[in-house]
Amino acid sequence: DEDEDEEDEEEEEEIHAVRGAAAASSASALAPPLQRSAEVGEIAASRLSAAQAAITEALGLPQELLECLARWEREQAAAEGQWRLKQSRMYLEFEERKRRLQEQQMGQRKKLRESCDAALRPLYAEGAAVCSELERLLVGRLCRLCEHAPAAAVPQQMLPGPLARVSAVSFGQFESPLRAPGGPSRVLGAVPVSAGILVTLSKICDRNGIAMLPASDDPLAGFSRSGRGATEVKLPLRLLGARVKLTEAEAQAAQRPADQRTFVVRYAGGEHGGPVEPVQILPEGISLAEYDISFAAGAAALRVEHRTDGPVRCRAEPAALKFPPAR
Repeated sequence: DEDEDEEDEEEEEEIHAVRGAAAASSASALAPPLQRSAEVGEIAASRLSAAQAAITEALGLPQELLECLARWEREQAAAEGQWRLKQSRMYLEFEERKRRLQEQQMGQRKKLRESCDAALRPLYAEGAAVCSELERLLVGRLCRLCEHAPAAAVPQQMLPGPLARVSAVSFGQFESPLRAPGGPSRVLGAVPVSAGILVTLSKICDRNGIAMLPASDDPLAGFSRSGRGATEVKLPLRLLGARVKLTEAEAQAAQRPADQRTFVVRYAGGEHGGPVEPVQILPEGISLAEYDISFAAGAAALRVEHRTDGPVRCRAEPAALKFPPAR
């Protein structure tokens, strides 16, 4: 056993010796290239300085002035190097401060968001329950929008407006506020309303009984300038009773056939790119002053819009040609 232990120790010593020799040989192999590169750098620097000295001597300047110039250049390079190093360190410190400040702001925002959610979640849950109860009572009911008469002798006098149906009940939240209902979008469209409950009314027909054009079928729905001309109206629940009359008698007007609730324009002209002129409108008895009739895109793209209630369903028909009686 002792002989075997001695043999193992001898083998380990030989292995360590071989490894040490290999490391030494590799270090010695790496040393000459490093030394050669350093020597090459020194030679290049000395040659460059000698060439510059020869060029400077060719100018015929005094030796003292040349030595002073060389000394000044070395001092300039050393001083500028120190200040560049300080500038780099300052820039890195600023970047590190900026990164830490961003992390701190992100942490504070996350904490605020989590605290806000935890505080408002029960309130929003109660609001959703209230809206569900209101939807059960209001959604689907027909109503008549009313507005004040322009020259009413009595302030309480109201004029009947378009027929609408209650379609939804909602409320604004902190992260997704609703917009102020009614009025021009440029003035009130950007005012957030996150308090109170809003009732959405979908107009069915205008005040003359003409069916309204749904927003899904209106190519200009996204370009509405005023909330009054939209097919959907949002009213605060606290003002619903003053602006709307909930009556079941209006259901008969909504149940009329669609043909009887379509604005028909019979026109003449339009051949070979000529102008199109309306000749007759149906149903009869409607004032043209209340509607804007546009053939701007041709007779096939007729557009009729009530000046107050919004776009209505319409159809264009060519007028019957009257030929003179045969002789």
